[in-house]
Amino acid sequence: MPITYSQAKKLRKAYQHAKPVADRILKKEVSTHYHESRKLTKFLKNRDLTFSKKTASGESKTFVVPCTTTVVPLQKSLFNEVEQASQRLVISLRRVLQDIYGAKKLRIK
Repeated sequence: MPITYSQAKKLRKAYQHAKPVADRILKKEVSTHYHESRKLTKFLKNRDLTFSKKTASGESKTFVVPCTTTVVPLQKSLFNEVEQASQRLVISLRRVLQDIYGAKKLRIK
């Protein structure tokens, strides 16, 4: 059964929880967002949240991941998938750290 115009309009209606976020974004100048994004990128760089990659010549080059204060709207289902995947990662990392810090003696195999 096809969706009627009124049903389609209702589906496109903005979520109420998104209004404060949209208001925050729209009230600031673009230059303000730009400067906030630069500060965030610098903050992460200062904490070594970067990555290195070998160049074609074999040298290691450090990359700083640019960050932005822009809000990226996600479907709830996609958000849930990302959240579940990150939970598995965090649990795995926690187990690794427990093994390391709980070991009486560390050895590299």
